[in-house]
Amino acid sequence: MDKVTYKAFVEAALSGKDLSGEDMQTTGKRLLAMLDKRNSGERKPTATDKANDALIEEIITAMSGQGKFTPKEARENITALAGMSPQKVLGVLNRGVKQGKIVAYQDDKKHMTYEVEGE
Repeated sequence: MDKVTYKAFVEAALSGKDLSGEDMQTTGKRLLAMLDKRNSGERKPTATDKANDALIEEIITAMSGQGKFTPKEARENITALAGMSPQKVLGVLNRGVKQGKIVAYQDDKKHMTYEVEGE
C-alpha cells in the first residue's frame, strides 16, 4: 500500500476521483484526526499566550476606572506596553476582547477604542 500525501488526497477529492481505496481512506482518516485535534481548542497555552495574559491583567489594572482608551493611550500609560509595536498592542487588546475582559468600540471612522469590562 502506497502512502498518499494530504495534497494528493485533497486534489483527488476536489477533482471527483474515487476515494474508496484503502490508502485513500487511511489518508482521509489521518487528515480528519489532525484537523479535529487542531480545532479542538484543547491545546496548551504557549509562552506567548501566558505573557499576553499577564499583559492583559496589567491593562485591566492600569486602565480600570479610566473609561474608554485607545491603543496609543494604553502604550503611553502602561510601562510594559511602552516598547511594543502598535500591532502587538492591538493583538494583546484583541485577545482581551476575545476573553471577554476588555470591550471594543468602533466609531464612524473605524477607529477602535477599548474599555475594561464591567465599567
